[in-house]
Amino acid sequence: MWVAWVALAFLPFRVQNGKMTSEQIDALWNIDDAAGGLPRLRAALADHPGSADEIHTQICRCLGLQRKFAEGWDELGKVSASPSAVVAVRVQLESGRLKNTSGDKRGAEPYFRQALDLARAGHFDYYAVDAAHMLAIVTSGTESIKWNEDALRMAALSKDARARKWRGSLLNNLGWTYHDGGDFGKALEKFEAARSFQMESGDAVSVRIGNWAVARCLRSMKRFEEALTILRDLVRFPEKGYASEELAENLLALGRADEAKLHFRRAYELLSADKYLAEHEAGRLRRLRELAQ
Repeated sequence: MWVAWVALAFLPFRVQNGKMTSEQIDALWNIDDAAGGLPRLRAALADHPGSADEIHTQICRCLGLQRKFAEGWDELGKVSASPSAVVAVRVQLESGRLKNTSGDKRGAEPYFRQALDLARAGHFDYYAVDAAHMLAIVTSGTESIKWNEDALRMAALSKDARARKWRGSLLNNLGWTYHDGGDFGKALEKFEAARSFQMESGDAVSVRIGNWAVARCLRSMKRFEEALTILRDLVRFPEKGYASEELAENLLALGRADEAKLHFRRAYELLSADKYLAEHEAGRLRRLRELAQ
């Protein structure tokens, strides 16, 4: 849900009383390039000291995404003892995310609950939806579904355009909850709804992500040919390896192992460069390498 870096060329960086808005701070980085966002956030820290507290929370976010957890906690420690209401929400959100990303879902949950309470009290709809969406991530089964549906309701009722834009991500997450629970029909319904929302928003990258999710669910439903139709289009665009991997898996399921090899090879080349996968899913990468032979 973060604004891409290219959008900065058109962003009116007007500040009031030396402070940046939350939207302006968030526009300084994007989730696909957390490392690249750090210099911009640190430059903003020097240029806009009145926004230092909130900027520290987003520096923390970037550090957490790079799994630099100790540095992330240190960054949150730089927030003043009496932060503004919105900063108090964001401190709780980023504390929870540090816990979650480090693998402590149980420890993350109280932070997200506190963030939700504070955001509701302050009428910060965007961050209230964010907190509910994170609660859906750190819980499972029916509880996760409940939090996702709560977040969808909050987004739909909000007058804040940013909050309403959460709908695509929430539907996608809800789809994965149903998928992981084995309810592929319900999952496909949510994935298709998420894709439709992203198509309306006009974000080509999000549409491709939505198409990938639909294709992955179709494979679970053994609708391999339908999945291939989507995936053959996706691999035409620059990708990180997931589309190639999924294309190969569908071909393998259809008994077309020789044809699948080329795509397994491409998937391995791209995905083996991912440090997270190398650390946490070595077996998956090893399988890709073997099937590429």
